[in-house]
Amino acid sequence: MDEIYSIREVSRITCVVHQRLSARLADFLRTAGVNTVFARNGRSVRHFVKKRPLFIPGSSVSLQDSSSDIFQFTLPRRFCENMMSGVVEECGLEEGGRGTIYSQDMVMYGGYEPNIPDIKEYTEPHFHDDLACITAILSMRGSADVCARLALELGTCVPVITHGHGTGMRDKLGLLRITIPPEKELITLLAPQHDADGIIRMLVEGAKLDKPGRGIIYRTTVASGLTDTRIHIGHQKYAASMEQIIAALDKLHFGTSWRHRFADNENLRWSHQLVSGNKEVNVVCPEGVVKNLTGIAMENGAGGATTSTLRRTAISDNVPGAAAYEQSTLIIDSQKADYVIKALLASKEFKKAAGSFITVTDAPAAFTYR
Repeated sequence: MDEIYSIREVSRITCVVHQRLSARLADFLRTAGVNTVFARNGRSVRHFVKKRPLFIPGSSVSLQDSSSDIFQFTLPRRFCENMMSGVVEECGLEEGGRGTIYSQDMVMYGGYEPNIPDIKEYTEPHFHDDLACITAILSMRGSADVCARLALELGTCVPVITHGHGTGMRDKLGLLRITIPPEKELITLLAPQHDADGIIRMLVEGAKLDKPGRGIIYRTTVASGLTDTRIHIGHQKYAASMEQIIAALDKLHFGTSWRHRFADNENLRWSHQLVSGNKEVNVVCPEGVVKNLTGIAMENGAGGATTSTLRRTAISDNVPGAAAYEQSTLIIDSQKADYVIKALLASKEFKKAAGSFITVTDAPAAFTYR
């Protein structure tokens, strides 16, 4: 692979913000000189707490969505922390309810060289380095809301739901494929690393992922991040919210380990086991190319893929190309991943699509029906 494309070690920064902050974030990234930013729409899900009517004691809780934008871009790793600090300060992300930001270390093939940001030195907030990113790709409509409710009840962070289109095992089932819709719901949330596997198992049971054709769930490693913990909105009894108390305790304990929910031996009671040793491979390319590249990946050992639509914001005049992009996400066994990546990089489809690139990171735990 080294003979075809150079390999770059980068950090991918993901920032989820309320849509009212999107323009401010885009302006900051433009000022910083970031080459290219990819964005897509999503919805952040929270508990809405409402007092019961007619002086009935207690309160009712329901799910409430808010429109969010998910921004992603890559940088040389040494500039990641200061860039994240700048985003937090400029967008006020330390205030609950405004958004989530996190970075993941990745290997990148192809694409344009990530440039060096031109910003001042920012004071680093209290980023957590003990987080994991949990992603579920769900086939049944409504499953994402089930997972969101469970995540909120566990008090992890505000989950984000997006949509995609799946290919893979469904295409091999003949007439039976009509029982599995191609549209996918994707839910992403950050969780303390020490509880991530326990949370995954609870989501497996809640979304019935141990049944055929329901989807896949996995976790990837987070280098550092700041989570949106404002999981409740609406009626509040006290001067300080529970989210403010949690944030204060995180700072006092220098991390999230004090929130430990699952005992080390509790994993023994679960009937389903998580699979280790996978890679998350993301193929990003101009619209219309990803279908052929997904076919090449499956021919060389990938089990399936989920495609999402992206908007590319070209910050620099030196980065030409289309505005509409697509991202194909594949979870591949580590032993097959290099072979799949090599086949993609060698394909004429990838070579012709200017600006296409592949990012790879570890997925230490995953579950799907087998």
